[in-house]
Amino acid sequence: MAEPIITKRCSKCKLEKNVSEFYRDKSSNDGRFCWCKQCHDKNNKKYQHTERFKAKRARITKTYRKNHTQKYKATTILYHAIERKGFPKASTYKCIYNCGAQAEQYHHPDYSKALNVIPVCDKCHKSIHNH
Repeated sequence: MAEPIITKRCSKCKLEKNVSEFYRDKSSNDGRFCWCKQCHDKNNKKYQHTERFKAKRARITKTYRKNHTQKYKATTILYHAIERKGFPKASTYKCIYNCGAQAEQYHHPDYSKALNVIPVCDKCHKSIHNH
C-alpha cells in the first residue's frame, strides 16, 4: 500500500508545504486544491474587491430577494426589531425543542408573521428545514 502524501508544492507560490496547508478539493487527484490556503485566501480577498465580484454579488442578492420576497421581508423586520426596538436576541433563550442547547437563531414557522418566531439552536433549526 502506498504511503499517504505528506507534503505538496503550491502551484502559486511554489513552496513545499504540509498537505494540511491546502484546502480539500474532491475534483483533484490528491484531494487537495493546487494553491495553499495562504495563496488561495490572498487571491480571494483580491477578487472580492473587483467590480466583477461586486456586480456578481449584487445580481445574486437581487435574484434572492426577488425569489424569496416574503422570507427576506420577515428576516429584515425581525433584524430591525432586535437592533432598534429591543426585541430579545435568540441567545437569551434555550432551544424550545428540549435539546438543552442555547438558542442561536429564530425560526419563522410562517413568514407572513415576521415577529412570530421560535428560538432554536442551529442543529434543531437545520433539522426543521430538512424535514
